[in-house]
Amino acid sequence: AFYEKHRETIDDFFAAITEAPGANDEERRDIINKNIARYTDYRTYLDFDLLVHNIETKSIQSLANSMNTKSGGETQTPFYISILASIASEYRIDLDDASSNTPRLILFDEAFNKMDSERIKESIELLKRFHLQAILVAPPEKVSDIAPLVDRNLCVIRRKNSAFVKWFDKSEIAEYAV
Repeated sequence: AFYEKHRETIDDFFAAITEAPGANDEERRDIINKNIARYTDYRTYLDFDLLVHNIETKSIQSLANSMNTKSGGETQTPFYISILASIASEYRIDLDDASSNTPRLILFDEAFNKMDSERIKESIELLKRFHLQAILVAPPEKVSDIAPLVDRNLCVIRRKNSAFVKWFDKSEIAEYAV
């Protein structure tokens, strides 16, 4: 029934993928492979954008239109917010009930690598507000911003062909700061 209803569209779609007028067998195969890659890529059909609402100025800005005019941290922050909100939604986290026993693990590699200290702090506060259990793999230059904000830090140190891990907690950071 589905095919009968959409026969014309389906036939047009397959023709667009498989037709290669004037091409020899090898060229036809290349054209079909390129068409399959193009038509199976969601970006062929969908455009995604984040709208950033500035509460103070009451303005709305398209992130896609401002990517080249903003700093890395300014463009990275909305993505972290949307990712955290999506994960919290997927984990079905009720912000009023931190005691519900659900997995809340999230992993970020190169965490906050383009953000300044204030944006890092706000992002980690959002992680905590969503009661997410995060593993943050951060570049060395961001450790001083992240370490005081998290419960436990693991420092992986490599020497030649071996590595070892040193861990320290928030209380130890406070001791070193004094």
